[in-house]
Amino acid sequence: MSFDAEDWDNAAMFSATSSNISLPVAGLWGFAAFGAFASNATGLRRLLVDVNSTGSYPTINSRPAVSGDNTHITVSGSHVATAGDALQLFAHQTSGGALNLLAGSYFTAWLIES
Repeated sequence: MSFDAEDWDNAAMFSATSSNISLPVAGLWGFAAFGAFASNATGLRRLLVDVNSTGSYPTINSRPAVSGDNTHITVSGSHVATAGDALQLFAHQTSGGALNLLAGSYFTAWLIES
């Protein structure tokens, strides 16, 4: 997922030209994401977090679509990082058509211990 804005970033972890959060220092990092999918009662909704573009998705949350309302989903976890590791959020849905992620969706990371 690409995000086009940030609320606060004192460590140059985000760039609008990248879909990654770059972890600038080694240590234990926490991360969390929230996605609000547009209303559609068909299929599943998923948020997946990848580390360093490995495609292994160590953190995934999946749920059935909500009928008659937007589907909200969260994912969170932790990662023991080396400086320069990158987290990337992916959103996936199986409605059979295009669905928008709504305003208020986010992805964040914070240093727990270096």
